[in-house]
Amino acid sequence: MAAVVYANSLMLGYSPAMDWRLVVAATLLQGTGLGMLLPSLGKAAFGTLDPKFRPEGTALLSLSRVYGSTIGIAVVQIFFYSNTQAMHLALAKNLTPFRTAAHVAGSIAKPRPRRAQRHDHPAGGRRRGHRPVQDPDVRHADREPACAFSP
Repeated sequence: MAAVVYANSLMLGYSPAMDWRLVVAATLLQGTGLGMLLPSLGKAAFGTLDPKFRPEGTALLSLSRVYGSTIGIAVVQIFFYSNTQAMHLALAKNLTPFRTAAHVAGSIAKPRPRRAQRHDHPAGGRRRGHRPVQDPDVRHADREPACAFSP
């Protein structure tokens, strides 16, 4: 029983940054502890039963283990999904269209159109009445910046 308790205390310290060896060690320790605990617990429980009630006792123990594991998995899933929503809200509240990372990801996601060059025109030069295409990211001192980043 001490091995199961110690393995569960190790499992409370799980984090995404931990080494895989600790996970394997805690899992093996818990499996070993449960492998020694459950058969001896079953023997102690069925040793006190009258032999004519042992089939019902076995069925009741098996049913309670199945229900316990099912309810335990459901409770863990509830906590997992509520924590997922909380983390999503915590991360999404700082993401605005004016953040630097959003602009970088946007410029990677969609390619910019190709600028017209002088040699693209059949005459080789500038056509009459047309202004040269300016890069929208070029910033001039007398103009406002192309986009404002929040601090």
